[in-house]
Amino acid sequence: MSALTVYHLNVSQSERIPWLCEELAISYELKTYKRAPNFAPPEYKALHPSGSAPIIQDGDLTLAESGACMEYIANRYAGGALFLPPTHPAYAQFIYWWHWANGTFQHLLNLALFLSQSGVAHDNPPLGVDEGEDRQRAEYARRAPERE
Repeated sequence: MSALTVYHLNVSQSERIPWLCEELAISYELKTYKRAPNFAPPEYKALHPSGSAPIIQDGDLTLAESGACMEYIANRYAGGALFLPPTHPAYAQFIYWWHWANGTFQHLLNLALFLSQSGVAHDNPPLGVDEGEDRQRAEYARRAPERE
């Protein structure tokens, strides 16, 4: 049995962790949980105080948050594969986009999903969704040349 255990909650960001382990050919044990009905079941929430997905255990370590789990696994089990070292000339851009995905972009995706399912009009002025999306698109377009 592997020392690394991945606790996967269906329809969550924890899908990233088995993909990463497979990509890096890392041995791991996968334990899956279904939502009850929309949120994590109590036995999943008991694994970590946040109750968020994913959660990994490695020996005595229990860690949540997909970005933290991915960075831990890549550095602990794959010698930093898929990450740039701080000495790399493109490190600042790498770390920006690495954190942008969960810190900014994921929030917008969740908001768009919620609004699309809620019946609220896309151009509802009190929500300011169009304005926020426009700012994000402008920032992305402004930084696009830096990625090339």
